[in-house]
Amino acid sequence: MATHDYVIDNGTGSAVRADINLALQAIVSLNSSATEPSTKYAYQLWADTNTGILKIRNSANNAWIELLQLDGTLTMEDGSASAPGLAFRDDLDTGIFQGAANDLRITTGGTEVMRIENTNVGIGAGLTSVPRALTIRTGTQFDGVRIINASDQTVAELGGADTDNDTGLLTLSNDGSGKVQLNANGTSFINNTLGLVVGSDQTVRGLGTFVNTGGDCNLAVIGGDSNNSQLLMGDNTDIDAGKIQYANADNSLRFVANATERLQLHSNGGVFIGVSTSHGSSSSGIVNFAGFSSRRGTGNNNTSNAINWAWNTSGGTNVLEGWVDNSNVCSINQSAFNITSDYRIKKSVKSITYSVLDKIQKLRPVQFNIKDYKVNGLLLHKDDDFVKTGFIAHEVQELIPSAVREKKDDEKLQQIDLAAIVTTLTKGMQELIDKVNVLESELAVLKGN
Repeated sequence: MATHDYVIDNGTGSAVRADINLALQAIVSLNSSATEPSTKYAYQLWADTNTGILKIRNSANNAWIELLQLDGTLTMEDGSASAPGLAFRDDLDTGIFQGAANDLRITTGGTEVMRIENTNVGIGAGLTSVPRALTIRTGTQFDGVRIINASDQTVAELGGADTDNDTGLLTLSNDGSGKVQLNANGTSFINNTLGLVVGSDQTVRGLGTFVNTGGDCNLAVIGGDSNNSQLLMGDNTDIDAGKIQYANADNSLRFVANATERLQLHSNGGVFIGVSTSHGSSSSGIVNFAGFSSRRGTGNNNTSNAINWAWNTSGGTNVLEGWVDNSNVCSINQSAFNITSDYRIKKSVKSITYSVLDKIQKLRPVQFNIKDYKVNGLLLHKDDDFVKTGFIAHEVQELIPSAVREKKDDEKLQQIDLAAIVTTLTKGMQELIDKVNVLESELAVLKGN
C-alpha cells in the first residue's frame, strides 16, 4: 500500500534505489491508499481503499472518475440520455444510463427509448413516467409490439396506432393481411371491413364476458335508454340485410331477413310470423301468422308439396283455408269443414255399380270414451268421461278400404275419411230407394186387383 509523487530525488545510490522501489510499489498497487495521492497526474489510477473503488484521474486533472469496485464489481457513471454511462466507442450517445435510484434507462442517438423503474417497463421515445407494468408510448410511425420472421415479414402485431398515427387503435395482423382492428370509439374491423356493428352509429355499445369458466358466459348488446339494440348481419353493400333487434318502444324482439321483418316476439308472449302486431291480436301466447308453410314428406323425404294454412276474412266470412302449393284443398269455418271436390282435380271418374247394402249392414256403430295415449312420452289423447259415437277404423277398413288411412297397429294412428263413408251410405240409400220404388209399384198392382 503506497503512493508516490513519481519524482526521483538526487541522492546516494541506496537512497535513489529506495525511492525507485517506493515508486514501483505505488505503481503495482495502483496507488492504493485510504487517501488520495498528494501529487496527482491526468489519467492516474488510484485504488481507494477507503471506498473500495478503483478510480482514474480525468484529463483535466481536477477530479476522479470511478471505474469499478475493488472486489471486481463493474460500476460506471450515472450518465444521461446524451452521454450514457455505458456507451459504444463509435456511438457515444447510444447506451445505458441511470435516471435516478432504481431507474435503468436506454438511449439511442441521444434520445431515451426505454426505462425500467423497479418492476415497471416503459418503451418509446419521450417517456416521462411508467405508470403500469408495461407502457408503450406512441411513436410517429408505429406504436406497439411486432413479431417479425427471418424474412423481415410481420407475423403479428399489437399496436395502439397505425401508420397514419390514429390514436386508440389495436391491430392484430399477419404481414399486413388478416387484420383485426378495434378503434377507440369501439368500432371493430376485420380485413379493413366493418366487422361488428351494434347501433345506428356503427359502434360497439357494450360487450359482455366471452369466456367465464367459473359461471355464466354472456354477450351483451346494450343501447341507450330510449334506443334499440341490434345485431346486424350482411355484406359490404348491405350490412343490415339480416338483423336481430330489441325494440325499445314495445320491448319486443324482432328478426329481420332480406331487410324485412319476418318474426316478432311480443313482450307479453305473442308471436307474429310474417306480420306485425297491427295485423293480429297481441294477446299473450297467441301465434299470429300470414300463412304458415311446411313440407309434406314421406319418411325422410321432405321435398314434397308445400302445405299452407291461411286465415281468410274476405267477403265478410272468417275461414281457415288449407292449401297445397297454389291449390285450395279444404276450408274450415265456424259451422263446417269443407273438402275440395272440384271436377278439375279428378280423373277416371266412374259411378259405383256394385251393391253396398251388405257393407253398410256389417258396419258396427259404437259408443266409447277416449283414453290416455302417448307417443314417445308425448300425450296425444287425454282420458275423459265424454261419451262419443263413431266407428273402429280397422273394422271399417275391412268393409270400405278407401275410407281408412294407415294400417292397424302400424306406427301411425288410423284415420277415417268421412267423405268415403258418406259416399257409401249415399249409394246404399239410393239402393234402398230403388227397392222401395219397386215395392211400391208391386203394392199398387196388388191393390188394383
